[in-house]
Formats: sequence, structure tokens, C-alpha cells
Amino acid sequence: MKTNNPQALYWKFPLEGISTRGGEITSLPSEMQHLAQADVDAIEVEHEKATGHIAKRVAEYPSVTDQLDMIYKDITVWQKTIKAVKDKYPKG
Repeated sequence: MKTNNPQALYWKFPLEGISTRGGEITSLPSEMQHLAQADVDAIEVEHEKATGHIAKRVAEYPSVTDQLDMIYKDITVWQKTIKAVKDKYPKG
């Protein structure tokens, strides 16, 4: 089986012994051997829906230094800035 996002499998099954190399799933625990490619694909979609907003938010948030400066000067400016990013990229 192949995976485009090994992190999705580790996210769904955090304590399992999953191994991947170059996008290829090289080992699965015996209780997960029943997984088909369609299952892996569905897990990747579920992972993107649950976590896809995180990288987008991180890319748009001001640096920590700038955020601290906003908080020091006027916390409402910081709150509005962060809220705008969160509103632009809502969770799931």
C-alpha cells in the first residue's frame, strides 16, 4: 500500500508499529493488516480535514516577536490579528 501522508497514519494510530519508507507502507501491526488502500486514503482525507488548518494558520500568524510587541502595545490589536487568521482558516 502507498501513503501520500505517513503522518496521517501516525495521527490515527499513534501507538501502533507502523513503518513507511518513501511513501510505501513497509509494515503494519497484525491487527491493522485488514486495511485496504481505500482505508488509507480515507484516513488521509480525515487527517487533512482535522489538521489542514494548522499549517495555513502558522504561515499567516505574525512572528512571536511581532505578537509580543502587539500584546505589549495594545492587546486588542493582537486579538483582532489572531482572530482574523483563525476566521480565515477555521478548524475542520
